[in-house]
Amino acid sequence: MQQYLDSIKASLAIRNYFGAITIALILPDICASVDSDDNKTSGEKYCIWFDKYLAEKFTELFKDDNQSHIIFGSNECYATRCSFLHQGTHIIQHQDQTLKFAKHRTVGAVSFMSLKTDLHSPRKNYLRTSDILFIDSNFFCETMISAVESWMYDIKVEKYKLEKLAAMPNIHLDFHSICNFSK
Repeated sequence: MQQYLDSIKASLAIRNYFGAITIALILPDICASVDSDDNKTSGEKYCIWFDKYLAEKFTELFKDDNQSHIIFGSNECYATRCSFLHQGTHIIQHQDQTLKFAKHRTVGAVSFMSLKTDLHSPRKNYLRTSDILFIDSNFFCETMISAVESWMYDIKVEKYKLEKLAAMPNIHLDFHSICNFSK
């Protein structure tokens, strides 16, 4: 799993935001698959994983009504994943089957931007208008990395899951690593 997290970090460092966002969007699928007894994932499993590890990062307490409001929910993230990866678009409103289960009013599109903010910056890492959510690319990717690291900590004693992680693909950079791989 670390190879995916490192790839996101490397992509962010060179401002390859498409690469970083693409990998970040598939991480909940990978984690849900590892968690699954049958090694399969689904939109539902993706959303369950998101709700457990990411939901609080995309919820904000508004002062005017002292209520928590979902800024970016699991269904929106899954719809973004589907639209971004399969249609090459930021428009998610056509993902009816996914969005109909959302627990809040969803937006019609999710766009990524580069504000170059620190993950712990007091500045906003997103802007939600009536129908578009803009999320800072660095914030999104770093938040996803943090969530996966928390998940990895949670499964650290689950041998079966660790074996699945160990079997994930690596990119071999030289022949020496291939020789070690075959042992």
